[in-house]
Amino acid sequence: MDSAHALCALLHQLFTWPSTSGLIKHALRSHREHGATLTRKFSELWQILSDCVTSPDAGEIICVLDALDECKQDSRQDFINTLKGFYSRSESISISSTRLRFLVTSRPYPDLESSFQKFRTTTAYLRLDGDEKSEQIRQEINLVIDARLQDITDGFTATDQMKISERLKSMDHRTYLWLHLTLNIIEKTPTEFGKRSDIEKLLSHLPSQVSDAYERILSRSTNRSRTEILLRIMLAAVRPLTLDEANVVLTLAIQEQQPESYADVEADLWPRDKFRSIVTNLCGLFVSVYDSKLSFIHQTAREFLL
Repeated sequence: MDSAHALCALLHQLFTWPSTSGLIKHALRSHREHGATLTRKFSELWQILSDCVTSPDAGEIICVLDALDECKQDSRQDFINTLKGFYSRSESISISSTRLRFLVTSRPYPDLESSFQKFRTTTAYLRLDGDEKSEQIRQEINLVIDARLQDITDGFTATDQMKISERLKSMDHRTYLWLHLTLNIIEKTPTEFGKRSDIEKLLSHLPSQVSDAYERILSRSTNRSRTEILLRIMLAAVRPLTLDEANVVLTLAIQEQQPESYADVEADLWPRDKFRSIVTNLCGLFVSVYDSKLSFIHQTAREFLL
């Protein structure tokens, strides 16, 4: 992910929201000039956002940008420099800068901390130390464990429910992502745990960290070869693929003979309304589909594959 993609996402939300959909007029000229390449031009996208902010049709615009540290380093620095310039163009706060506000979250990497601490007094920098709150976070996760287990182990005995709960709470490095993945493993296979010995086996094989959970999810694929091919395709793609695009690329990748025409490819595609289920059967929770686009469930999923 880079900062241009982030701006595309922000502008998309702005242009599709009913009360601000009219602001799309500020993007028309740039789209005519740059076409499909506009999505890669950070400066042009920022100018569109700036034009939207100064429009009398726009009210206050609040942009939330989560996990800036997961952007490419050069790209995120361009974003930070642009943001800094926008809020410090003059000693007095302009109307546009008061109408456009950003909430940016990130891991506290030294270069990012240093960059944001250099902003003028028109910004606020807050450092939330997760280490100091680790015990509180663990207690909150325990509450989630108790609540979720009641739903997904409804047919279990109270004793077995307690055993699973205690095992989950005994994990030293539990996180919300790990818990989400682990509970999904339990939830998707309830028929495998109908007696006490099955429960004991389950407890001995619960994943202890996120990477273990990823291994378990992918091991349940209905076709390991096709799963590997699809994940390789997603890793190589410069942007999230749509379901239709992934359908075509995966079909081409697994064909034994070179198709003579696109009509041959179309004839071999999965039915459009079934392909989402195909992706789920191949990758499970490892890949999520939102707005008909494929993405990894988390940045750590991409890192797990590399």
